[in-house]
Amino acid sequence: MVLRQPKAENSRFTDTELTSYANDAVQQIFLTVQEMGEGQFNKKTTLNIVNATETVALPTDCFAVTALYKVQNTTNRRLEYRQSVLDDYDNSSTNSGSTTYEPYYFLRINNIVLRPIPGFSETGGLVLEYVGYPSVLSMSSDTMDAGISPLFKEMIVAYIVSKAKFVDDLNGGGAGYELAASRFSDLFKQFKHQLSERSKAPQYVSTFEPV
Repeated sequence: MVLRQPKAENSRFTDTELTSYANDAVQQIFLTVQEMGEGQFNKKTTLNIVNATETVALPTDCFAVTALYKVQNTTNRRLEYRQSVLDDYDNSSTNSGSTTYEPYYFLRINNIVLRPIPGFSETGGLVLEYVGYPSVLSMSSDTMDAGISPLFKEMIVAYIVSKAKFVDDLNGGGAGYELAASRFSDLFKQFKHQLSERSKAPQYVSTFEPV
């Protein structure tokens, strides 16, 4: 309605175009949310360990690993991440047992790689905390992820309008991009402020009293 084109048959923009603009906005805003680190898209799941197999597939929506734990009885042991692997390793699997196995790990494409290689299988032996990609919109009836700032939806709409006006301006069909972009920029600033206020730690001030 902001574009003043309520009827699809009279619109200069197809649903496919507008949906692609919406997805552009979701991805850009998602990167900002992830940088702020306030847990908006954080998820948690369990993964299985397979005997003599060093790789464990990441969830398809995994953007970044926050932490990986090995389940040991009632305790989850956080595993060490090594980005650069320089050490030799044994090609044979180690059967140290589920309660004592504490490998380090690194990432290979969309897989976790465990070293040393496990010599046993265990369902739910790993606990993964990660940042998940936001849902992609493919149809006008799709809904965006819940539990995020109230401004999220309004920002998506504002971005769609600014992108559409940008296309109009490039084609000589209008001059509304600057106003639309300014509206999106204002909402974006408010959104970032809301993110930073999501979690607050109490601060205590004590009166200085020399002994």
